[in-house]
Amino acid sequence: DAPPVDGGNAATQPPPTSTPTPARSVAPLGTPTVAGAAGSVGYLVGRVTIGPLTPVQIGPASPTPPPQLCAAQGLVVYAADGRTEVTRFGLQPDCTYKVALNPGTYVVRAQPTALVRGRDLSQLAMIQTGQTVRLDFRIDTGLR
Repeated sequence: DAPPVDGGNAATQPPPTSTPTPARSVAPLGTPTVAGAAGSVGYLVGRVTIGPLTPVQIGPASPTPPPQLCAAQGLVVYAADGRTEVTRFGLQPDCTYKVALNPGTYVVRAQPTALVRGRDLSQLAMIQTGQTVRLDFRIDTGLR
């Protein structure tokens, strides 16, 4: 069966989707890598520190962030141009992350949230096959 012909009327065509498709060069750990063999990737790992969690006071340091706070944060990986999104992912409950990437240069940024401000929120990562690159981020909550 042939699809119906609309006589060239573009108004009857469904609008194109605006949802970006995930880049083929990235796969979070635990999923197969789409581009290349498993041995052709490198890894980006790190920890995000969030604080202070209580107003500054004399005594013990701020407590560890609760798992819900960590899981609500995430990172975005862009191509070297800093504009083309490659992937985004949330943090683990302990504020760590690990993602497999094809070799290349990437810009990594904290996802915008109400908490995200501070330093080191955009960093460059150069991934090589079989290597692990560590990038840690610090989110300043603004509590003083």
